[in-house]
Amino acid sequence: MYVFKDKLISYARAHGFDKPNYHLKCQGAPHAPCFRATVDVAGHTFTSPETFNRRKDAEHFISKLAFQSLSHQQVAVAPANVIANNACKSILKEYCDKKGCQDLPLYKTDTHESGPVQKFVSSVTIQGNMYCGPPSKSKKEAEQAAARVAIDSILGTKMNF
Repeated sequence: MYVFKDKLISYARAHGFDKPNYHLKCQGAPHAPCFRATVDVAGHTFTSPETFNRRKDAEHFISKLAFQSLSHQQVAVAPANVIANNACKSILKEYCDKKGCQDLPLYKTDTHESGPVQKFVSSVTIQGNMYCGPPSKSKKEAEQAAARVAIDSILGTKMNF
């Protein structure tokens, strides 16, 4: 039930931050305490806007708030040049459609024997320009790799995959 404290610890560990540091402030009468939690993690401080009857509930709430905020920020700052390996052909085709290319990307795949393993090498031609991808395990991967090389070249950037 209280999974967000573990998720926040895992998040901090995965991103190279120190373990979250929790502070509890007890408010209210001794016979009816109310707890407000604060957590310091990844250079941020989060304080619960409300109080809770149990310490554990206060820690869980602030862990959830911090985790959701930090994981949302991580998505928001993700590089714009990250593309899934299996999406390159589709992206390249969409690019050609939007740019009004007369021909669709044309793929050519050759097989190469490399010892006991067969490798596939694809090239893609777009508007007379040919882009050759690295050797791959399958024809599908080779075509995606060639499309990735074409995208890198067209955009003038090195894509992260």
